[in-house]
Amino acid sequence: MVVDVHIHVGHRFEWTEEAKRLWMELGPYHKEIYKEDGTQDPERYLLPLRREGVDAGILIPEYSPLTAGVMPIERAVEINKLFPEFPFLANINPRYHAKPVEEFERQLSLGAVGLKIHSVHGLFMPNDPVLYPLYEICRDKGLPVFFHAGSSVFPGAKLRFADPYAFDDIANDFPGMTMVLCHGGRGFWYHIAEFMIRRFDYVFIDISGL
Repeated sequence: MVVDVHIHVGHRFEWTEEAKRLWMELGPYHKEIYKEDGTQDPERYLLPLRREGVDAGILIPEYSPLTAGVMPIERAVEINKLFPEFPFLANINPRYHAKPVEEFERQLSLGAVGLKIHSVHGLFMPNDPVLYPLYEICRDKGLPVFFHAGSSVFPGAKLRFADPYAFDDIANDFPGMTMVLCHGGRGFWYHIAEFMIRRFDYVFIDISGL
């Protein structure tokens, strides 16, 4: 079975212009998965994945208005209803969500199976104490937390918010909580990501975007 654990979703017009240029227009699929009005087509969204032999995957919303855009969790929900083998993560940005815990609980009630923290686009530190109640929930419920762990070329993204030393703080503060370092430290942090998965048996990497 081939599982793609890192699939972004959202209407085309919900992405920023810069993100569309970098994220979509350089690839062949955007004309296929969006309707003429720019809305995602849930029935066609996964066709390219099917052709490439992907059996299942994880859908990822994002709330990063200053860099990528706001692609709310409802976009993942509508795809998941048609394709239950593609579950979805919650996404929280403490600079966007005034009440992170309440919003996280709302997204969990919609069916989210874990949490994605995209700090390099959301422009916050992943070890910010305001996020610790979310990590407590994930630890206690056995939910994985995915972190963007690597470089980003999106305009406005700031690499200091993906500093892997912040992930080391979290791994130490929440022993046993499953952590996934997305992109494996892409760019110049591969060696730190490797060290972390060797040191902590509950820390993993994904190889998306490599």
